[in-house]
Amino acid sequence: LGLLYCAFFPAFAIRILLGPHGIIWFYALLIIVFLGDTFAYFSGWLWGNKKLYPQLSPKKTFAGALGGAVGSVAFGSLYLKYFFPELFLGSIIIFCFLCAMAAQSGDLFISLIKRVADVKDTGRLMPGHGGLLDRLDGILMTAPLVYAFSVFSVYFN
Repeated sequence: LGLLYCAFFPAFAIRILLGPHGIIWFYALLIIVFLGDTFAYFSGWLWGNKKLYPQLSPKKTFAGALGGAVGSVAFGSLYLKYFFPELFLGSIIIFCFLCAMAAQSGDLFISLIKRVADVKDTGRLMPGHGGLLDRLDGILMTAPLVYAFSVFSVYFN
């Protein structure tokens, strides 16, 4: 599992960068994941009262998950439609939603790993952020989807 998560998934991020329009697709990955995280945080903070899965991740709420998905879809769609106007908007929206779900799944996956290992953080490199894997979890889980969409997007216009 460690090999898959720490070698296989990052390889997709590299493949994205090496592909056609690689930097545009890589920024799409970052926008979808980071704005999803940001919207999740503020949505959960403002409206979150019902916990998503408190045994696994006590601070995550349904409002945060929904807000994160909205942020990912809205900004990811705007960004991709701007750079690839030939792509069908419906395909972009579905793609961004799937990426939002993958990013949130990555976050929950790392929470599960930390609970099983009985550790609070995945490292000390980024104090206050839960460790490096907590910052990269969404990117790692979403990179294969972005790579696949970047390769097959010619079929979605």
